[in-house]
Amino acid sequence: MRTTPRIKIKENIEVRTGSILLAKPFWQEDIYKRSVILLIDLSSEGSTGVIINKMSNLSVHDALPDINDEAPLFFGGPVNRKTVSYIHSNPHLPESFYLGNNLFWGGSYDSLVEMTGLSQINLNEFRFSAGFVQWKPGELATELIDDKWWVSELNDLELFQLPSEDLWSDKLVEDDHIYGLFNLHPDPSLS
Repeated sequence: MRTTPRIKIKENIEVRTGSILLAKPFWQEDIYKRSVILLIDLSSEGSTGVIINKMSNLSVHDALPDINDEAPLFFGGPVNRKTVSYIHSNPHLPESFYLGNNLFWGGSYDSLVEMTGLSQINLNEFRFSAGFVQWKPGELATELIDDKWWVSELNDLELFQLPSEDLWSDKLVEDDHIYGLFNLHPDPSLS
């Protein structure tokens, strides 16, 4: 019996802030192969997301010395890689932006440092990432029409309890997509 939460791919789901994109197999760019991207902004000027399942070789403390956390820093995308952002489930962090499904993005860094020092924040409910994924106006819509992504939802329990390296495959296996079984094998497009 499985005790960790599962997430399901929903057919014909509307793309919105807080949705996740799962890369369909056979991406040519290594960055996006087997990626899960949380959308944090959708507008007529373009869209922005954060890759949530790829760890960097740095810790949070390496990138943010004010925060004493040795958890891994995630690779959020190729744009602004020196910018660290955070996804969390703490509604009390000032200036956070609500994404839906009990997930928040960003917030006051000074308040984060202060609340961490006062033990008012559980850093296990935070995912820190360096960089973003950005699409120009109409670019994400074109990629969706070109069938490059599956669209789904993710909540805070799934983000913080499922192993990040298994997010892509667990999502696909749960919905009977055979591609999820390839997670432990090289991408067949590389042969």
